Amino acid sequence: MRLAKRFGDDRVSAVEDLERALADAQGLVNATPIGMLGHPGTAVPGRLVHDGLWVSDVVYFPLETELVRLARSRGCRVVPGGGMAVHQAVGAFEYFTGRVPDADRMSRHFAQLTSGEPTTAEQSA
Repeated sequence: MRLAKRFGDDRVSAVEDLERALADAQGLVNATPIGMLGHPGTAVPGRLVHDGLWVSDVVYFPLETELVRLARSRGCRVVPGGGMAVHQAVGAFEYFTGRVPDADRMSRHFAQLTSGEPTTAEQSA
């Protein structure tokens, strides 16, 4: 509620009835620690995740959270937390070095690192 009041406009509103809100929603973003290693579960009851939603989970350890798995199984489009991890790194790199990094290259490298395939450095070792 405090966040909604802080914005002071119609971009954010507090939800009293989550079931009704998600029934009418097009998307769902989990920005809580629920789903992280050591914090199992989902931030919303699974029965509320329906195929009309796109679902984004900002958790990136693990990338495949219970919410992401559930959403995929229900036919939702999903955005796992890896993109957030990469773009945080992009912003941090630029902030600390003053150099603009290649975000696409970093995304490709992250995808390779998390795919289980050996990286170039690992192949040459």
